[in-house]
Amino acid sequence: MNSDQYARQRDQIRTYFDQEPTRFEWIGSAGSGGYGICSALKEFLPDGKERKLVIKRAIGGESAALLVEIERLKQIQGGKHIVQTRTISNNPLQRAVPLDLVGAFSDATLGSGDESSRSEGSGSLSAILSGRSASSGQSTMAYPKPFMIMEFIENGVLSDFIDKAGKARDLDLMLCRSIPNRVLWRFFFCLVRACVGMAWPNQLNDPDGEPVLEEPRRDEEPGNFTHTDLSIENGEWHRSYSRISGDDEYYYDTDASAILPDDEGKNPFPYLDPDLRDKICECMAVDEEDRPDLAGLFDYVKDKVLSRGAEYWFERRH
Repeated sequence: MNSDQYARQRDQIRTYFDQEPTRFEWIGSAGSGGYGICSALKEFLPDGKERKLVIKRAIGGESAALLVEIERLKQIQGGKHIVQTRTISNNPLQRAVPLDLVGAFSDATLGSGDESSRSEGSGSLSAILSGRSASSGQSTMAYPKPFMIMEFIENGVLSDFIDKAGKARDLDLMLCRSIPNRVLWRFFFCLVRACVGMAWPNQLNDPDGEPVLEEPRRDEEPGNFTHTDLSIENGEWHRSYSRISGDDEYYYDTDASAILPDDEGKNPFPYLDPDLRDKICECMAVDEEDRPDLAGLFDYVKDKVLSRGAEYWFERRH
C-alpha cells in the first residue's frame, strides 16, 4: 500500500469524527505497520478537559491480526510500560454516516474476517451496515473494519528520540557526542519493565484507570507472552561472546553483534558502559538457556539505575 492509499484510508476514518467538530479535532498520521495504520485525534471531554488518542485500524486482509493484538493488549493492560487501550463514549465509528461522505469501500475492506468481531463489540457486519438514513434516504454505513483506540504517547517512540539526538549531534547541540550511559541504562530498564509487564500482567480492570509500575511477582510463574516485533532490523548475524562465571570463561552466541568489537578489536561504541553491553549481549543470546532470568535481570538493572547516579557518571565522563 502506497502513501496515497494510506491517506485515503485515514480520510475515511476522519469522516466519522468530522461529523462532531465540537467533540473531536483531527491531528493526522501517527504511523503505520505491517497490518495497521494509526491516526491521531483530540477529544474534548464534557468536564472541559481534553485528551489525545490514537486510532489503529486494519489494512488489507490483516483484520484477524489486529483482532489478536486487541485481545492480547486486553490481557496485559495496567502497566506503565505497556500501551493502554482507551474507549470513546458514543463512538462515531460505530454510528452510520452517508456513504457519499465516506467514499467507496473496496471489496477488500468488506472482505472475510471483518464480520466476526469488532474492537468495541458492536456486533456483526451485517448488523452494522444500517441501510438508509431515515432523514435523507441516503445509504449509510458504520465503520466496517476492526479498530483499536489507544493512548497517545506524547513524546513519540524511541526511533523519534534517536532521530532527534542524531540531528542535535550533527548541529553540535549536544554536550557530548553520544547519549549518556545514565540515559541508556534507564531506557534499558524501561524495556525490562515492559517485559515484566507481559510476564506478570497487572490486569487493570478499569480500561481508563491509572497504570502502575511493573514488578515481578516472584510467587507466580511468568506468563508466555512474546513480543515478536521489537527490532528495527530483521537481519542479524551471530557472534561468539563470553561471560565470566566463577573462575571459568564461558562462550555463547549472541545476536548483539552490532555493539561488539570487530575481529581486529575495534570497538564501534567505545563510550558504551561494558556492563550494559554485556547484559544486552546476554539478553540477545541465540540459545534461550544463555539468556538471563527475567526477575534476576530486573533486579540487576534496577540496582545499576539506582546506584549509579550523577556523581558516579561524572567521575567516568567522556
